[in-house]
Amino acid sequence: MTQQNPAGTIRVIVVDDDAIVRETLSSILDSEPDIDVIATADNGAEAVALVHERTVDVALMDIQMPVLDGVEATSRIRKTSERTRVLLLTTFDEDTFLDGGIAAGASGFLVGDRGRDPHHPRRRQGSLTRSHEAGPGAIHPRPDPQRRHDR
Repeated sequence: MTQQNPAGTIRVIVVDDDAIVRETLSSILDSEPDIDVIATADNGAEAVALVHERTVDVALMDIQMPVLDGVEATSRIRKTSERTRVLLLTTFDEDTFLDGGIAAGASGFLVGDRGRDPHHPRRRQGSLTRSHEAGPGAIHPRPDPQRRHDR
């Protein structure tokens, strides 16, 4: 992880209570020339603090975590940082989680498919870039017009 931001890079924090997922996502994302993983955290409270302390373009954050869940952390981040977009990670393909995340201000969400690795890093990287460039709206790994929530 680096602290500097070369021109044109997307500054990202990766937030997940699973250390293996967090480190794998961070390594793969940080290897991309236009993405700079500036920090990681293992709960939503740490994510909120990082966004307050640093300039963060995108927070890639799990929904269910200890201390402070991803939905509440998203709400707090969006209240204090207009700049930071939040992409929520989940293995739950239920409207309750997804609607809560969008209502909290998430720019999108990524839902893991059954039978596939829900945290496959290459799937996350493409969606992170699209979210940063496109602005608000939900991103699902399988495009479905009924799942898109434009704001």
